[in-house]
Amino acid sequence: MATTTNASHHGWALLLLWGLSWVILGFFLLFQPGMTAIVLVQIMAVFWVVGGVLDLMNGLTHREQTGRGWRVLSGILGIVAGVIIMLHPIAGTLVTVAFGFYLLAFAAIVTGIINLVGGFQKTLSWGVSLLGLAQIILGVFLVTHPLVGMLAYVPTLGILAIVAGIVIIISSFRVRRMMETAPAV
Repeated sequence: MATTTNASHHGWALLLLWGLSWVILGFFLLFQPGMTAIVLVQIMAVFWVVGGVLDLMNGLTHREQTGRGWRVLSGILGIVAGVIIMLHPIAGTLVTVAFGFYLLAFAAIVTGIINLVGGFQKTLSWGVSLLGLAQIILGVFLVTHPLVGMLAYVPTLGILAIVAGIVIIISSFRVRRMMETAPAV
C-alpha cells in the first residue's frame, strides 16, 4: 500500500466535509425551510453587496478597461439589490424563491418543447418526446398553481441537497480508496 502525504490526505477529507455540509443544509431546508431560506438569501445579499462594491471600485479605478460602464452598473445594481434584501429579509426571500420557482417552471416548459420537437427527429427516440410532454405538463401546472409549487420548492431543494451530499460523501470514500491503492510517486 502506498503512503500518502498529509496534503493528499486532506483532499478526500475535504470532499467528505463538503458532502456532510450539503446533507446538513438539506435537512435544514426540509425541516426549517422558511428560516433556512431567509438565512441563505441574506448570505446571498451580503455577497451581492460585497461583489457590487468590488465591481464598482474596479470599474471606477480601471479606466482603460473596456466595458467598464457595465461593470459600474453591475456594481451599483448588486449593492442596491443586496441592501434592499438585507433591509427586507422576508420580502426579499419571497421574491427570490418566487423568481427561482418561475425560472424553473418556464425552463421546464422550454426544455419540454425542445424535447418534444427533438423526439420526432430520427436521431432521438419517442421517449424523449414523452419526456418533453411531461416537462411541458409539469411546467404549465407549476405556472398555473404557483402556491402548490412554491410550498414544495424549498423542501425539494432540501431533498436534492441531501442526495447531492450523499453522492459527494460516496465519492470522497472512492477518492480515499483510490489514493490508498495508487502507486507512490
